[in-house]
Amino acid sequence: MTAQGLASMNAATRATYTTSWSAFVAWCAARDLAPLPVDPAAAAAWLQARARGGRSQASLRVDCAALAGQQRAAGFLWARDERIVRAIARGRVKARPPDPAAALRRAAAGYDHSLRGSRDRALLLLAAERFTGAALAALDVEHLEPLAGGDLRVTTSAPFTTMPAVRELARRPGESACAVEAVELWRRRGQRRFGALFTSISRADRLGDRLSADMVRRLLRRAKAGAG
Repeated sequence: MTAQGLASMNAATRATYTTSWSAFVAWCAARDLAPLPVDPAAAAAWLQARARGGRSQASLRVDCAALAGQQRAAGFLWARDERIVRAIARGRVKARPPDPAAALRRAAAGYDHSLRGSRDRALLLLAAERFTGAALAALDVEHLEPLAGGDLRVTTSAPFTTMPAVRELARRPGESACAVEAVELWRRRGQRRFGALFTSISRADRLGDRLSADMVRRLLRRAKAGAG
């Protein structure tokens, strides 16, 4: 690629493209091929070789972009070629990162409607709605406001939350992962009419003090780990 073309890129992209181009040049040299103008058949073969080595489709697209940039910088035309497209398609598809909310909902499905199970289900399903451990620990019953239609408004006061101070949760009737219904069940089972929404529970099913943020976070971590 020309100096002007390289200068227009940020440093990370420039370094990545240079690495890809150097690899292609070395591959061509080993086969007595000229790297420029880029031969689509050679480019496809090179990309296929990299795909067999475990390179991802995203990385192969970067490789292809590096070749296209060098081709254009040298004054040659770069056109779409199905052989190159098929070579990129052979690359590894990166797995999507796990969805924390989905893991929390899976974990919640494993809890029963006992006193402790009701509390933990409500915690997990609120956490799946992006409430932090600190926000959940700080919740009072007074922070909950039932809305017309059965939805629930939740006002949080915990510091360092990553969400607005006021959230409205939609009721999803009949869904096992409905946070609104889970909170209502816990309030009935735990007789939570005022004060701390989430409290400790003894082995004899007696309610204790408010759960701390650390206690909530540990509970969420254990539940997610158990749900896989």
